[in-house]
Amino acid sequence: MNAFTVEVLFRHTASVPSDAMVALTALGLNYETIPTIDPNEDTAFGLVRGTTELDENALFTWLLHVVAPFDGDVVQWTVE
Repeated sequence: MNAFTVEVLFRHTASVPSDAMVALTALGLNYETIPTIDPNEDTAFGLVRGTTELDENALFTWLLHVVAPFDGDVVQWTVE
């Protein structure tokens, strides 16, 4: 298993949607909000951390399927 860190964003919300948090937690993933300094920002940014046997490309595709239903997107990712 390899550790990974993925930066994600959720559009049109100041915080991660609670349903997205439930989905990420159910998969054994940790989410940490990246604080924004813009009080008018309508996008929540965060880091998702976990472990995987997937390669970097497969990890992107898999996590995108997890966050996309919540108006989320994958920004960047690394597998260690």
